[in-house]
Amino acid sequence: GAGRGTTLNLPLPEGTDDDAYLAVLGRAADAIDAFDPGLLVLSLGVDTYHNDPISDFALTQDGYERCARAVAALGRPTVVLLEGGYDLDAVGENVRRWLGGLL
Repeated sequence: GAGRGTTLNLPLPEGTDDDAYLAVLGRAADAIDAFDPGLLVLSLGVDTYHNDPISDFALTQDGYERCARAVAALGRPTVVLLEGGYDLDAVGENVRRWLGGLL
C-alpha cells in the first residue's frame, strides 16, 4: 500500500523514564530525518506522566521539556495535537512545559 515503510512503531516497557524515552525519541528523530517530511504532525499525550492515574510510564515535567527540545531540533514546522492527560493537578503544567520546550 501507499503507507508501506512510513510507519515506525517503537513499543516501550512499563516504567519507561525520561532518559529511556529520550533515547527512543532519538531513534524516531533519525527516522523522521531520513523520511524528510516538510511538516510534522505530533500527537501529544501527557498521560505518560509518572503520576497520571492511567500511566505505566515515569516521565517528568523536565522530561517533557527535553522531549520537546528534541522535536524542535528537527527544525521542521510542527503542528501539535493535544490528547490524553488525566492528572488534573498537573496536566496544564505538563502541556505548558512541553510546548515551552518546543518554542
